[in-house]
Amino acid sequence: MDTTLLIIYTLLGISLILNIILFVWMMQTEKRLRRFFQGKKGADLEDSFEALDVRLGTLEKTTSKHTQVLENHDSRIKRAVKSIPLSRFNPFPDVGGKQSFAMSLVDEEGSGVIVSSLYARDRVSIFAKSIKNGKSEQELSEEEREILSTSLK
Repeated sequence: MDTTLLIIYTLLGISLILNIILFVWMMQTEKRLRRFFQGKKGADLEDSFEALDVRLGTLEKTTSKHTQVLENHDSRIKRAVKSIPLSRFNPFPDVGGKQSFAMSLVDEEGSGVIVSSLYARDRVSIFAKSIKNGKSEQELSEEEREILSTSLK
């Protein structure tokens, strides 16, 4: 019988301690809630939530507009010239000074134009060759191929 009584008293003691802990926790929660709602009515909270909802809607609209603007900028940037490599060379052995040149103007997709100039003593010729997806329909000179490969890197 002594062990049975000991077990009962132990269980009652544990139960009492748990009840005290729960009571203290409940009182702290009650205190926090009073502090949170102090001076506020249900209508005040509802107005606050409605104002937050309006602000959230405005924020979502603004974010959507900014996303569209950024997508537009991205598409425009892809079509812009990304670099302008230039190579000067001497195509004719009797003319010095590397007066001729080849220049590439291509976008991120490899489309654009190659402009080249051949300088001779009696004339200057300028050529423009269109580039689509990194390739030209016209035959490219060695200098033009080098410039194109440089601009596509």
